[in-house]
Amino acid sequence: MLYLITRFTTPKVSYLEVYHAGTELICEADVQFPKETSFEVVHNVAEAIQVALECLEDVNRAYIHADFTVLNPASHVRRIS
Repeated sequence: MLYLITRFTTPKVSYLEVYHAGTELICEADVQFPKETSFEVVHNVAEAIQVALECLEDVNRAYIHADFTVLNPASHVRRIS
């Protein structure tokens, strides 16, 4: 999946998680675009990545988070109890 994401003229991948939901997979990725990239380009590339991942046989759903920096926390913040 990482290889597939990096085949696009994108970004850097700052986070990738794939986990099981029953017999299928869910993929979450954070990708970094250059700050000057237009919203239209970011949207189109992120959507294309999502569709490409969801075309993989066992992937049920893909979530792509696009950002311009890698300094943000990962998609899921772990709570300390």
